[in-house]
Amino acid sequence: MQVLQFLALAWFWVFLVMSARIVLLWFPGQREVQLATALLAFWPAGFLHSARVSNDIPLYAFFATCLYFVLSWWKTDNRKHLIVAAIVAGCGVLIKATMMPLIGAIAILILYRLFSERHVGKGWFSYLLPLLVMIAGIAVYLTQSSLRGNMVPPFQDTWSAMYVGNSWKQYLVLNSASYFTSPFVDSLRDGTGRGYFWNYLLKSSMFGDYGGWFQKPLQRFLALVMSPLLLGLVILFWIGLARNVSRAARLSLPLLVVIAVSILSVFALRLYNPYSANNDFRYIYPVLIPIVLLLVGGTRNIGIGRALCFLFCGLSAAFYLTV
Repeated sequence: MQVLQFLALAWFWVFLVMSARIVLLWFPGQREVQLATALLAFWPAGFLHSARVSNDIPLYAFFATCLYFVLSWWKTDNRKHLIVAAIVAGCGVLIKATMMPLIGAIAILILYRLFSERHVGKGWFSYLLPLLVMIAGIAVYLTQSSLRGNMVPPFQDTWSAMYVGNSWKQYLVLNSASYFTSPFVDSLRDGTGRGYFWNYLLKSSMFGDYGGWFQKPLQRFLALVMSPLLLGLVILFWIGLARNVSRAARLSLPLLVVIAVSILSVFALRLYNPYSANNDFRYIYPVLIPIVLLLVGGTRNIGIGRALCFLFCGLSAAFYLTV
């Protein structure tokens, strides 16, 4: 088991290294680079996932690597980088199907490029190979699943205790009572916000669905303090998104598409199969990278924004020092 945990940690380091390369690619200034790197390195769920024996961790590494080459292609128009991104995505889906949202995002970006370049005489043929590579990866994945007898609807939970149902309120409302009073979300325990989409997504982005592991009073206190801080980070994210759309909408498009497709994929899964555990942020954990890039953009000229980010990182480190 220790060997497997070491391998998981190695994969997570690959994820962090590629995340850092994305940060350096995106930001010209050292202040933004330092802040974004700190958030990605000290995000609380990162400590939790880094040593888990799961195919999630290598998937995170493939996702971050693929995203780096997607952003490099978008920024430099280097078609070779798009092909590399497609190869990584095609291989990544063989690790876990949760690579699908990124494949969908790449397909959308390619379609956008084809549409926007239709009057400038650029050939569409160079986009065909990346699409075929990703389609081939999906075909191999489906073939493997068929041969193993796994061709069933994804994430098909049958444990009735996790069933939470579907109502418009569960998807549109953040239940403040449970969000501010329950330090952790629990897929089985009522009163933790498990039936609310945004409660579960936000809480699991910090501590997963492992509240039973953290019973020390200090851990519960720190988790309760970090919950409103996370909402502050969400506000900074929206500020950064508005700034990027107003100043460089086309350059920011890959970030927006990856975030939107990833969150919509979890939304669709939860709607299609309304069991609490299907709402877990770990399925799309690497989307934290583009979220952090926009969030850090929202801290420019907002001194308290940087302080909030570093406070969040410090509390996250303190939380896991108590484990």
